[in-house]
Amino acid sequence: MTRHRERDLRQEHFGTYYTKVPLTNGSVSMLVGHQDFCDDEVGNIEGVNPFIKRDIDVWYPVLNGAQLHSDGVTVLRSFSDCPIQYRPVPADPTAHWGLLSAADLNEYAWRILAETNPSLPHVSVPTAIGELKDLPGLIKGWGDNLLKTVARANLTWRWALRPMISDLRKLWEFQKAVDKRLIDLLRLREGRTLRRRCHLGKSEFTTAKQNSFLFQSGNGATSRGTLFTTYTEEVWGTAQYHIEPDSDLPQMGGAALDNLAKRLTFGFTSHEALATAWELTPWSWLVDWFSNVGDVIAASNNSIGLQWSKICLMRRMFTNTHAKPDPAQTTSWCIVNNDYHLVHERKERFPCFPVIPVPLPSLPILTNGQWSILASLAVLRR
Repeated sequence: MTRHRERDLRQEHFGTYYTKVPLTNGSVSMLVGHQDFCDDEVGNIEGVNPFIKRDIDVWYPVLNGAQLHSDGVTVLRSFSDCPIQYRPVPADPTAHWGLLSAADLNEYAWRILAETNPSLPHVSVPTAIGELKDLPGLIKGWGDNLLKTVARANLTWRWALRPMISDLRKLWEFQKAVDKRLIDLLRLREGRTLRRRCHLGKSEFTTAKQNSFLFQSGNGATSRGTLFTTYTEEVWGTAQYHIEPDSDLPQMGGAALDNLAKRLTFGFTSHEALATAWELTPWSWLVDWFSNVGDVIAASNNSIGLQWSKICLMRRMFTNTHAKPDPAQTTSWCIVNNDYHLVHERKERFPCFPVIPVPLPSLPILTNGQWSILASLAVLRR
């Protein structure tokens, strides 16, 4: 039996934690329990390193019971903590979610910068005002027929009412937002580093459920039950920002700094004018579905005069195989003790940066909300 304790995730480490479960004849053993594999760089404490850690938990049910002869005394066959016949290893989560390519990391780098950029407004007042012009057009024609009314209602909610409510909520806390922005500016003026984190998505996929899957079919016993696998993925990113050597921020007094905080909070900057022009361009929303134009514009906003560094993408994935024998579909004299526990967790960290400084096209997987928008537009064009 091998046993290694994990001491430091910043060191290369490969550990295995096993429990041996004997088969019925006692001559062979199988390995179940916990395994972990960690790959990291030694040293470089101040830098950011690639990192991969995998944790695998494997536990199988065991069979017990005895089949008696018709005389009720003679034992024809028996199980005593015998491992069940179907003993899979949980799949690596990348079997479904895939490995990240250089193009993927480039796109994620732009998204991280777009989400964490300290120069971005808390709420873009110019964009909010410009989008109000679309509201009358969305409401016009209500009552034509039921299908078109539903389509217009969907678009009005997604493109007008929901963004307006979100902006009003943010404006309600305008003083809190300004104070927070002022604190960030004071920290930057003192030469300190801003560390930002953003959530980039969470997804889940479940395979088709098999209701009569065969788990045991040998030694005179049969057991069937349900089997399906759930894959989950969560992605987030971090970045750090510090003041540029030629920035005007260190020379600003209290009044000028307060004014800058207000302009940044509400989007009254020259760069935000570019972002507003893009947002108000017809069909820009559709272009952003299939490219990262909006991310590049947001990430390029440098109204404060900052430099970014240490952009990191983190990804946490799970594979959980749900396998459960059904007593009603199991040979009557055979008892299945315990349940399957098949879990594979994978944690990844990738240093990344925007290699290609221009927007790139992509082929996204459209969400239910995006499909509903396309369906509503199709209805209104009839």
